[in-house]
Amino acid sequence: MAEQRTHPRYECVVPLGSDWTLIDISEGGCQIEVPCEITVGALCPVVFERVLPEHMNRFNVRVVNLRESTEPGRFRLHGCFLPFPDRVRNELRSKLTQLSR
Repeated sequence: MAEQRTHPRYECVVPLGSDWTLIDISEGGCQIEVPCEITVGALCPVVFERVLPEHMNRFNVRVVNLRESTEPGRFRLHGCFLPFPDRVRNELRSKLTQLSR
């Protein structure tokens, strides 16, 4: 299967609330482990409160793929961010670069 990502991903296993866990993030989207199936194509508002500053930590994520996790009863959601302003993209790029250090 060909790689579909156009931006480098940054692994950062971080809780997002009580049942969701961020697995990795890129400029274009993220992978999140969730406790239930979510319909491909669904739009999920996600808050990255432990990863990004408050003024830029809320993104709408479109589910592009869902598969079972290695953890029983959990799933891996692969999502893409909906478009956002260039200034936010530039700041996101800067924050992601810091994660890679």
